[in-house]
Amino acid sequence: RATQEKGIDRIMDFVDRLEAAGKDFVVLLCSPIEQTPARIQARIKASSRILVIPPSLYSQELLRCADYGLMLSRLESFCYAVHEMLQRQIPVIVSKIPAFEEVVQDGKNGYILEDDFSNLDIEKIFNKIPKVKPYIEEVDPTWFKVLKGEL
Repeated sequence: RATQEKGIDRIMDFVDRLEAAGKDFVVLLCSPIEQTPARIQARIKASSRILVIPPSLYSQELLRCADYGLMLSRLESFCYAVHEMLQRQIPVIVSKIPAFEEVVQDGKNGYILEDDFSNLDIEKIFNKIPKVKPYIEEVDPTWFKVLKGEL
């Protein structure tokens, strides 16, 4: 969702920094923007670097061409999108929050950015795209018992 808690303003700041660095890129924003504040909607619509993609079951196919998944949320308890990208071996660029720090290893399967972007290294992001090993999350065996009705 392109909302405040999901960090849409941070995404816009990130885009601004990449543009200022003269980088060639495009952001595929797979979200409706109607719930986004009007000033940010206007910036999104004016940007030639952001393509708004309506939500669809087929949006997942876009992951095949992604260099990174970008999630700059302010708060998450899990964030399915980050887990899905890592499972598909797509590195991620995320904000520094506990849910992301549990699964993202800075420089190995993505990059973790400070709130103020003080550690943003654009050259590293463009020139050292991490090669992500398959991400497999172990399931507590207790859940198999629960699903079988044994507990």
